[in-house]
Amino acid sequence: MVFLSKATPLLTTAADGTHQLTLRVVSRHNGAHHPEPMTLFWHGEPAREFAREHLADLTPGRPLQVELQRLRVHVSGSYAELQAEIAAMRVLPNRFEVAA
Repeated sequence: MVFLSKATPLLTTAADGTHQLTLRVVSRHNGAHHPEPMTLFWHGEPAREFAREHLADLTPGRPLQVELQRLRVHVSGSYAELQAEIAAMRVLPNRFEVAA
């Protein structure tokens, strides 16, 4: 599970017409005081469909269940960030949502 950061999710279209959804998230598996930033990319029609259905739900702090592939580390000076491609994703309920 990861949580959306404050950065706005970005849906773009490449010159060849391929859609890409870019999400900035944090992993808190090491505790709330040790967040690990990640940038996730999702390509193709599934990304566009997911954004169309869930863009309003993609708010800062929203939990997501993600299946990732092609993980890599991007290092810039003393800053390191994980980057990965999304294989599958679903939006999880916010912690304090109550079922109707």
